[in-house]
Amino acid sequence: MRSIRQLFSDLYRGTADELIAICPADGSIEACHTEDEVNVAFTAWLSGFDYDGGCTVVESGLNVSAPDYCGGSITINYLVEDECGQSDNCSATFTVGTADELMAICPADGSIEACHTQVEVDAASKLG
Repeated sequence: MRSIRQLFSDLYRGTADELIAICPADGSIEACHTEDEVNVAFTAWLSGFDYDGGCTVVESGLNVSAPDYCGGSITINYLVEDECGQSDNCSATFTVGTADELMAICPADGSIEACHTQVEVDAASKLG
């Protein structure tokens, strides 16, 4: 014979709504933003992780930092579990774009013949 506690537990479990993990769409921010701008965008995106239903739900997977502001990505594996034995999960990725390769472009070597005035030398150096 089942105890009152077991019957109550079964009744309690039967009334919990189905637990559903909700993840945002993959997010991104273009390259060349400051670290603060990336953190703000990431935090806003991270707030899109949520759940519906369940009873006394525990979330995991959200204790993370934004990707490096110079480029990179992070995938969040979001898991929700409740006291009624239900669980669900989903995942989404946030990406920070990578900047184009930095290249220095130097002018060709220049020269001017001897015996010019300083004004002529200065003018010739601005042409190159």
